[in-house]
Amino acid sequence: MIAATSAQPIPAAPPAAGPTADAVAADAARRRSILVVDDTPIAREPLARLLRHDGYAVTVAANGIEALTHLTAISPAAPDLILLDVLMPKMDGIALMEALRRDPRWRDVPVIVLTGAMDRSCLDRVRALGAREVVTKAKFALDELLEQIARHAGRAPAPEAAVA
Repeated sequence: MIAATSAQPIPAAPPAAGPTADAVAADAARRRSILVVDDTPIAREPLARLLRHDGYAVTVAANGIEALTHLTAISPAAPDLILLDVLMPKMDGIALMEALRRDPRWRDVPVIVLTGAMDRSCLDRVRALGAREVVTKAKFALDELLEQIARHAGRAPAPEAAVA
């Protein structure tokens, strides 16, 4: 026969350990950051979602003025990469690149221009301002763009994204 013991409550399981605020901040600090500047939501938002899914910390802006506001007032550090459209209202991509190159905080931030602009003089101008890549929206392959982003953001691409 088993002796009866006094009933003791079963201790509750400890709450599921989620990441602490410090761990989340440390993870964000390790992730590469990208500023996507494009006035067309149908181009900007899917690209931002894809990059977030790929592990980047992504911020979006609809024009050059929003991008400068983010850079000067919101972000504590320069992004690792800027993806930039050229043809935008309020402040276009060329004016933004000129502003970036004049400021020592952002002078060396790599810029990939992803644009629908096909005007040769416009494309030559962004190259002269130091665009690392100029990709036309009508003629790009997503895997090549992701490889360029990884290379210029200072991160090796994931093995499945590598281009042979």
